[in-house]
Amino acid sequence: MPKDQKSKIPQSSGESAHSPIWSVTRRQRTELSPRRDDETGTTQSFSSRTVTTTERIQMIPVPLNFDVPVDVLTPI
Repeated sequence: MPKDQKSKIPQSSGESAHSPIWSVTRRQRTELSPRRDDETGTTQSFSSRTVTTTERIQMIPVPLNFDVPVDVLTPI
């Protein structure tokens, strides 16, 4: 191998340590709310709606010997 050419060592394990890891959670729920009759003010039926929420969290690996107090890492 010529001196000016460097051998390429696969960096797959090192690259994965710097790649963000994401967790995606999707929740769906149905809410019921009473409908009021405008004239009498009584409830005769219910209205339903579906609410969908999506949450994306980035997970950051922390070494076991990490010496920063846990309360510093806890969001306020």
